[in-house]
Amino acid sequence: MLSNDKPWILIVEDDLSSQQFFATVLEETYNLEILPTAQAARDVLGKRVYGMIIVDISLPGDEDGIGLLRHIRKTARITTPILIITANAQAHSRSEAIGAGANEYFTKPILAGTLIEALNKYKGEDHG
Repeated sequence: MLSNDKPWILIVEDDLSSQQFFATVLEETYNLEILPTAQAARDVLGKRVYGMIIVDISLPGDEDGIGLLRHIRKTARITTPILIITANAQAHSRSEAIGAGANEYFTKPILAGTLIEALNKYKGEDHG
């Protein structure tokens, strides 16, 4: 059941179990758009206002999460908060993601409480 008063979250994640985790934890509070590739995410950007964007770094296709992040920030100039949630725990990935415009960087598995806390941190901010 979609409700117009629930904020939208764009989730770019190809892993089915991660998609199911996000849906289970978030669908009561948020409307979710879950897409498996950076290209699919590019196709919907600008068509809806998202309160938050969650991106995995490892995505199938020609573009990974870092490339999508750069596109969102530099090309589309979207200021919506972005959380990176990835299995890629290398230190350079974290600094690259933050440098490309991520607000937060988490490694999988992320606890439901940690995810909700991160979303609540940015809830209510004005994003153009």
